[in-house]
Amino acid sequence: GFSQSGFGGASFGDFGGFRSSRGPSLDINAQITIPFATALLGGVHNINIQNNSYDIKIPAGVKSGETIRLKGKGNSIGGQSGDLLLKVSVASHPQYAQDGDDLTMHFDVPLKVALFGGKVEIETLRKTITLKVPKNTKNAQRFRVKDLGGYNRKSKAYGDLYLEANIILPNCDTLPEALKEALEKYL
Repeated sequence: GFSQSGFGGASFGDFGGFRSSRGPSLDINAQITIPFATALLGGVHNINIQNNSYDIKIPAGVKSGETIRLKGKGNSIGGQSGDLLLKVSVASHPQYAQDGDDLTMHFDVPLKVALFGGKVEIETLRKTITLKVPKNTKNAQRFRVKDLGGYNRKSKAYGDLYLEANIILPNCDTLPEALKEALEKYL
């Protein structure tokens, strides 16, 4: 069997608290929540752990559940330092839903543009784009914009952005009588 006296025994390999090489683990585990845009685009996020402030570089395309390791930022004993392990959770965004590397976003389309076609300016997290909306666009109709989705760090490729039309109906009370009568007659 294994001797229980030292930390050298391989029997401790299964316990997260011990490292067979250097006794008790000096690593610090912490949870962090980062903004949706920072996870998507990458950037710097400031955290406070055990009264220490760190500016962490967040790589583009980080997903919830991933761990960022800061080497040497753990606890120190006798000249040895552990690592700081940060388990990432990505905050949700009011406008975007994410599915893998693809994003979906709703955008408003005035009724006139939905009926007769036209252009709509849409501010995405990466840049502002002009979408050509075809005539007879239906509510919840989806348009795909390539490469404006999330970044995949393994494949080094970008996902797609799906834009879902939300058709804005005019207030009936503000329409001229002649138009109201025509709509009632023909719709």
